[in-house]
Amino acid sequence: MSKLNKLFYISVVAAFLLTLLIIFMPNSINNYYSHPEIYDTGFSYYMWKFRPIDRSNITRITAWSFFFIQFFGNLVLLTKLKLDQENKEDGFSRFNVYLLLFNAGFIVIHYLHTWIWYDALATDTPVWSSQGSVIVMLILILIMENSRRGLFFGKKMHFPKESVRFVMKNHGIYIALATIFTFWFHPSARQFK
Repeated sequence: MSKLNKLFYISVVAAFLLTLLIIFMPNSINNYYSHPEIYDTGFSYYMWKFRPIDRSNITRITAWSFFFIQFFGNLVLLTKLKLDQENKEDGFSRFNVYLLLFNAGFIVIHYLHTWIWYDALATDTPVWSSQGSVIVMLILILIMENSRRGLFFGKKMHFPKESVRFVMKNHGIYIALATIFTFWFHPSARQFK
């Protein structure tokens, strides 16, 4: 088995185990509100965040701090990965492994953060910010995959080459931002107990 396949299978098993942890999460929005749906304020309502009256500054500070540490750590590692292309062995370099381990550590940190304080970045940001960041990320992916797979049922669309080149060169930073922001936007808990 190649090192890349071994790394892939280890990553899949680790992701599965970390996902299973959520089932055993001892904290839920129901621990704070018996019926969170009754506080529904309309289209911008997000059921899994605290009401303004119940927000905690320590929760906000820790959630934002962990978000920024994870994002900037990813930027550093992605930059080093980009510069270390000649040292790839079996299709990946040591910085790929560092990125996996770094982000696995933050999955555990986010789990603990949810366990202790529950609330996350949703307290300070509107619902559409998380949704919008993911939509833009998906559009970037569609632009990048257009020349290989097409956009609509295999039909390729014509995009200006310079625009596609710009997206290909800079997509990693935005995708890291979108995924890490969305990750810290939500508490890491199952929906209800």
